[in-house]
Amino acid sequence: MTCVGEECKREVTLNYTGGSLTSTRGTLEAVFKQDFLPSACQGDPKEISRKQYQMVRVIGDAPTTVPASIFNVTSYPKTPSSFASGGRPIMLFADGAWWTARQSGNIQDLVAFLCSNLESLENVLFLQSPSGAKYGPYSPQ
Repeated sequence: MTCVGEECKREVTLNYTGGSLTSTRGTLEAVFKQDFLPSACQGDPKEISRKQYQMVRVIGDAPTTVPASIFNVTSYPKTPSSFASGGRPIMLFADGAWWTARQSGNIQDLVAFLCSNLESLENVLFLQSPSGAKYGPYSPQ
């Protein structure tokens, strides 16, 4: 189901190795198939391991040993919460129109991500970097 009304204006961040692409849900639905976009309920499980270490609760007391431990957490999709805008503005051409997005990381990492996920594209895609360099076309497979 495609977004409708205000839902299309909500900002969504698509993370990939080396960076991220942030834009409105409507823009990203014009570029990618809907099932490829992150869901608010689609968490990314991570295993956290903590090494054994020494701790002193009160200065002058004997140190106690905190044992090593491993635990799991789930990181859910979120948008940046700082007052500064994250990433550089880029232009995406898809579905017959130019769209704006913010891209963090190296543009080459974004290109590599697109090339390895061509089946997720909804339409033929072109990119234009902040410096004006054009990339593409990337065609759905």
